[in-house]
Amino acid sequence: MPESLPFQTAVLATALTPTLAQLQVDQQPRLRARAFDVGRLNLALLHDLALTPQLTDAPHVTAPPGQIERAVAGADGTVYFVPQARIAERSRATRAPHVFLAKGDGGVTLQVWFDLVRHPSLPTPAQPLPVDGFTVSLLSASGGRIDFTRCDSLPPAEGADQVIGRLYCEAVVDPNTAVTMLQSDGTVFRVEGDVHYATGQTATPAPVFDPTDIKIAGPLRVPFGGLRGVGGPQRMPALVRSRALAGVRFDTAVLTGVGAVVADPAPATTWTQQTSRLSLGAADRDGVAACFPPSVMQNRAIYAQVTSGFGSEPWSEWVESPNGRFMDSPVPDQFYVLPDEYRLAFDAETRTPSMMVLLVPPRRTEGSAEPTTFGASYTLRTRFSVVPWIDPARRERLRAEIAQHAGIPYPRLLIGGARSATCQLSTVLHELGSSLVGSADAGVAVDPLGFDLVLDCTSEFYSTLSHLLVTDGVDAEVTVTLVSDGEQPLTAGVPVSLRLDRPASDVLSAELIPAPVPEPVPAPAEPGPADAPAEPVPEAAVPPVAMPVGPPTLRVANPLPYAVTVSQASVKLLVVDATLPSPIGAVDAAPAPASFTLPAAGEQPSTIDLVLTPAAADQPPLYGSVGVAFLGVDIDIDPQQVLSKAYDTGSSGAVSSEVELRCYQLEHPDVLPTELAGVFGLEVQLRRSETAEPITAFLTRDQPSIRVQVGFTLADIMAGARPEQPAFQWRRRNMTGAGSGDWSAWESITGRQLFLSPTGM
Repeated sequence: MPESLPFQTAVLATALTPTLAQLQVDQQPRLRARAFDVGRLNLALLHDLALTPQLTDAPHVTAPPGQIERAVAGADGTVYFVPQARIAERSRATRAPHVFLAKGDGGVTLQVWFDLVRHPSLPTPAQPLPVDGFTVSLLSASGGRIDFTRCDSLPPAEGADQVIGRLYCEAVVDPNTAVTMLQSDGTVFRVEGDVHYATGQTATPAPVFDPTDIKIAGPLRVPFGGLRGVGGPQRMPALVRSRALAGVRFDTAVLTGVGAVVADPAPATTWTQQTSRLSLGAADRDGVAACFPPSVMQNRAIYAQVTSGFGSEPWSEWVESPNGRFMDSPVPDQFYVLPDEYRLAFDAETRTPSMMVLLVPPRRTEGSAEPTTFGASYTLRTRFSVVPWIDPARRERLRAEIAQHAGIPYPRLLIGGARSATCQLSTVLHELGSSLVGSADAGVAVDPLGFDLVLDCTSEFYSTLSHLLVTDGVDAEVTVTLVSDGEQPLTAGVPVSLRLDRPASDVLSAELIPAPVPEPVPAPAEPGPADAPAEPVPEAAVPPVAMPVGPPTLRVANPLPYAVTVSQASVKLLVVDATLPSPIGAVDAAPAPASFTLPAAGEQPSTIDLVLTPAAADQPPLYGSVGVAFLGVDIDIDPQQVLSKAYDTGSSGAVSSEVELRCYQLEHPDVLPTELAGVFGLEVQLRRSETAEPITAFLTRDQPSIRVQVGFTLADIMAGARPEQPAFQWRRRNMTGAGSGDWSAWESITGRQLFLSPTGM
């Protein structure tokens, strides 16, 4: 050791830096694992973790900060400032405030987003002082108060200029109280936070110390035997610890190298970490203005789920774009769009395109015994379940356009923004004899989110309809009246295309399988004896905050009994957790494979796992959800099979024929031959086809003649059967006191009367 070594706090801090860095490397995975509680991402905890080093080693300033508009001089010449809280905007396009009264199962929640920004009076290079411990309250001029129970500090949204951070705040509220406060003059949000900084104090010049011996292992001790006025070894005071390093032991450290002899050290500056509770609202400390009258269009969406006080007035306007119209919905980060077509939906039970056929008989005149004929009297009522369909490729182009237009990471697109809708068949279908049930001259009123299209068809038109369903499709048009100015309403026409082989293709489901969470690092071993040799500390770079190990996986499932081919999957990983209402970022991800075919489902859906590779970035994405679009979807459907199944599951209603069964021998037993004298009855079975369930009837000497109803299925009707002249198969067997005899062979008959005789005659 040199003969003289100045022992100062600054020297210890410099020597311990590598050790502290290594301790942080060892402890970070444990803290990051807490941010993935049960595999669920917690963005607020991760942001707090990233902020921890700034809180424990706050910027050195020459004077405590006072207000948000004042620049704070740093000891190294850097200019610092206290961030200002302002209400965020839902969209750059509408400038609507990001305030919303959300109605859910737990009641009504007031949700507010704040941007933390640099005050306009401050220079651009100024750096923000770290802030935590945020609290937000809503205060009315009359003394009302709502304290927000949640206030999460989050990173800024992508591309947000001048925004250094965000706050998401929410509180369960009484809707009447909240609406009254938000619409009253003088209501404000009071936003406060703990601002962290360090101020310095210069000490008197330090004396020249005698040579100091520092042991290389064990607790740090400094023998002060030769120190002027002080005797005996002294243990160094505990180091200031970061909250992020809770539980880490500091009683063992390794120091390498020796200091130089300083004859007359300069006075040292002692920096003290400090915290000030400051208002982050307006510079005059009155808070952030929070009066949102519904007379202003941009404010109406705030109250959309709790009141209709603004009547039919629009809350936004439709925007024309190269990829279609869109408008802001009342729910933040959601946008209304129009569909490209209306198509057949899939029936949840049959897992086939939803089509049902019902044979409707005419009303008979009371007392009339004349048989009705299918062609002239019956109609086929055909019901289709119709849903809106958006071309996935156009939808993703529109989503990207809205994201750029509104400054939102991942807009959610929904069918909506319509006041009413009507549906009309094409002129050709009307001329062929079809009519919409419930229609008028202006068309039948329908729900633009999906409806049942019901057609009453003659037998001739139904044959044409069946052909169209498997070839060119059935055409109609939905006219949608859009939410807009009541004096000049906007309308849009959307075609209806019904084809059994081209139903709505939004049939696949996708589930994000998160990457595994980093395993907790084993606790460090207890320090050895004081004289044990020190283990070398390897150098390691501090990893980026909170990333799971390995790529994520997207599991795609096909519930249909048909194979489904996808030409391209478009995937975005969303920076969001389960507690946030909206994503704060989106990252492109490349799926492998990008195109695939899922086989037909059996009892369980067929699945495939796509490995997702996030786009290259400075920091890996902190994803919590996924947005996916399947482009070029082709469903392997045989339309003829679907049509046949519709016949099998359809209904012919009460269509049947009355057939008279009669046995002359049972009516006159005396004509029975001696060998059949014991026959007292006949068991008769009738059926429409070989696969149909037979109808059983009994003839006896007491009842030698009966009338039975032979029902007709829709498949029978479509195969050419006619109720007025039925064709069926029958057989019979004798009944005697000794038991029933053998069945006769099946025979066929056409007509409404069947004369039978016992077997053996």
